[in-house]
Amino acid sequence: MAAGGSVLEAAVVANITMRDWEPLCAGGESGYTAPDPLNPDMVFGGTVEKCNVNTGKVERISPEVDLPTPARHTWTLPVVFSPADPHALYFSDQYLFKTTDGGAHWTRISDDMTRENPGVPPNLDAATAADAPPQSKRLGVIYTIAPSAVKAPLLWIGTDDGYIHITQDDGKTWSNVTPRELNAWSKVVMLEASHVDANEAYAAVDRHRLEDNEPYIYRTRDAGKTWQKITNGLPAGVYLQTVKEDPNR
Repeated sequence: MAAGGSVLEAAVVANITMRDWEPLCAGGESGYTAPDPLNPDMVFGGTVEKCNVNTGKVERISPEVDLPTPARHTWTLPVVFSPADPHALYFSDQYLFKTTDGGAHWTRISDDMTRENPGVPPNLDAATAADAPPQSKRLGVIYTIAPSAVKAPLLWIGTDDGYIHITQDDGKTWSNVTPRELNAWSKVVMLEASHVDANEAYAAVDRHRLEDNEPYIYRTRDAGKTWQKITNGLPAGVYLQTVKEDPNR
């Protein structure tokens, strides 16, 4: 407030400042939010909610009904629009779902894509091991979804128990293209499909639960048949949470 300004002037300034940012009605503390590319006033998030940012109206549109097994959740589950088809929205738990009408109707386009039995390796950190008894089966979720930017039926998915899968036909068939060195409890935290080449993708992997804090980024240029580790120059001992491709270079 300028010298000699009134208390009212100060209140007006404070009110304007406080309204620079407002909470959205979808998503959560660490969850995804996905604005509709065809209607930016509509935002999707959580598991799944659809909200109108102008009216504040929230609709629960979850596809998690009549599933073969109970839905599994983790702290963050992906809600992602396809950059090649702005009508297509994807969500996952251990299954992958798709809607093309804003959540009015969903199709489940995968089976459970996680590991049958990840086991409890001796180097698994104590907190994680406590939640994973040796006899447990299929504990994971699909943690990242990467629709191709250049070929709408092509999708990549990664699980938090160390699998990467690709489909060329929007879920009709799937191929496990996991790099050989990725074992159970290697969390595929982010997949990024190339903006220019349908066969190219990137994967960021977090292995700190296995007491391995090194950075891991992989790239494929042949639709997952082979992967190259591309971490030269990154600092040692700092694990990663994401990877993004420059859309122009």
